[in-house]
Amino acid sequence: MTIPHLRKVAGDRFAARLLRLLKLPARGSTRPCAFCGKSMVVAAMTDPIREMEGCLACNATWLDAPTFESLVGGVVETTNSLAGQATEIYAEIKLKELKDREKEEAEKARKRKKRISDL
Repeated sequence: MTIPHLRKVAGDRFAARLLRLLKLPARGSTRPCAFCGKSMVVAAMTDPIREMEGCLACNATWLDAPTFESLVGGVVETTNSLAGQATEIYAEIKLKELKDREKEEAEKARKRKKRISDL
């Protein structure tokens, strides 16, 4: 899971804390990153106690199932996530407007073609 995805699942504060821990000098992991092959680092959290592996090159984190399930579910509302939601909503509205306009233009072209063929 990437840091942005982790931010959506567990919130900004948790993701930022994990990213800071990954950037600190830490012990290396025995596993390479599945995406880029570089060695990952182990980040140990104390509150709550968790150990996670991460790759700074990919911004990917690796969690076992119990650790993932212990994370807070759902999107945590923050300024960043609200802006993202607003952008998505705006994009959906613009896409619908574009599709409606294309549909109208296609209908007009079909009617024009029919009138020409009727002549």
